Amino acid sequence: MTELITRAFQFRADTIDHEAREIVGVAVPYNRDADIGGDYFERFAPGAVQDSDDALLYWRHAEPIGRLIASENTSDGWQIRARISATALGNDALTLARDGVVTQLSIGFESLADEIERREDGTTVITRTRVRAREVSLVPFGAYADGASITE
Repeated sequence: MTELITRAFQFRADTIDHEAREIVGVAVPYNRDADIGGDYFERFAPGAVQDSDDALLYWRHAEPIGRLIASENTSDGWQIRARISATALGNDALTLARDGVVTQLSIGFESLADEIERREDGTTVITRTRVRAREVSLVPFGAYADGASITE
């Protein structure tokens, strides 16, 4: 069984389409370093997210609340469009996003290919060169807090 790894990114929900129950944002920013628990730094290479059209939208990596309906690689990163289901949990998550309470995205992914750099100062940097997104979650805090924003 492949280990599911999670990382988080910030978005603003003030421009979501209220009728369509959609959010749009950069779920994985490219070429940004994040300190992963003081153990190592991590970044995603441009185009690293592949074969991820079946990824679901989750609430805090625990429960599904919708699904991705589109994704594309942009110069900023892997941009997603997700539709939030009209369920009790989906409604709560959408309200919290609209109110700006929950402002970050987090990715749950399988790492398929990495490059590891060990610097002279003892720092390790892992560059994710190929990953498969299994889910994107709405979360209150994340590892890449300054790396993503709603694009429409």
